[in-house]
Amino acid sequence: LPEPQTTGSIAPPPANLGGLSGIGTLLAALRRNQAGIKAPQDIDKYMDCYPYGDDGRENYQRYKKFIDLAADNFRVTIKEQPIEVNPTLMACLFRRESGYDPANKSHTDAVGLGQHTSINIKDMGQRLAKKGSWESALWKSFFARVKADPEGRRTLAACKGSSRNGDPTFTSREDAKCPLQSMAASYIYNILIQRELMRSAKSKHVEWEQELEYQLAVGAAYNLGNGAARQAVENLFVGGWLKAILRKSSKKEKQEEVASHVSALRNCMQAGNWKPMAEGDRPRCENFPSKVIAGKR
Repeated sequence: LPEPQTTGSIAPPPANLGGLSGIGTLLAALRRNQAGIKAPQDIDKYMDCYPYGDDGRENYQRYKKFIDLAADNFRVTIKEQPIEVNPTLMACLFRRESGYDPANKSHTDAVGLGQHTSINIKDMGQRLAKKGSWESALWKSFFARVKADPEGRRTLAACKGSSRNGDPTFTSREDAKCPLQSMAASYIYNILIQRELMRSAKSKHVEWEQELEYQLAVGAAYNLGNGAARQAVENLFVGGWLKAILRKSSKKEKQEEVASHVSALRNCMQAGNWKPMAEGDRPRCENFPSKVIAGKR
């Protein structure tokens, strides 16, 4: 992860006005259509068709509202560069990383909904402890909104981490096993990734038709590591990011892992693509959209 930055302004939640809200919703839909990204209802259908384990559907439904809440909350402008987190990427990323099982642990000993390593937990804890940091401000605003929701309070109360007795923290593996702390940390990490990729590359703006490839590059960086991905995209435009990141690792096994990760995210995110995230998985839903051609690229 990059060094902590204290500069940045927090983007306020959108005004609760019908006209502005409607325009924002329309623009988001137009951007999705232009980029070829699944609509929210199709993401819901995809998760219903490809749940992770017996509790997959229930777990996704439990955390879905907080994915949207986090996307609304975790927005920041750093050095005149506005950064938002795409909720479709995060919905697919959590499905890929943990299957929405907060108790999931990887072969690298990463834990929680967003699969955080001990190094990542330590770094994030230091960022959140830094007084006046945008990371801390966004974290506090998110959990203030979570606590205003009855289900959010229940989710925090059921956690063994520090959220039980005061403001949630992110300083231990127990904290990382708490679903909402893990989710919030993943959103902050997403912002850090975007900031570093933009800072290293020639691109400072993403065209609508590039949105899917851009989000897949962010997802690849989440898996590969922010530093390596930052070096890979140096002096490149967005169109070349994904291939550069996929080639970055010197180990063939890691290249294959990142490629598999990106393929899974594409299947989940891409409009008209109903392939499973894991090869060989069979759909477990009614009315599976089998007539839709699977995969456009």
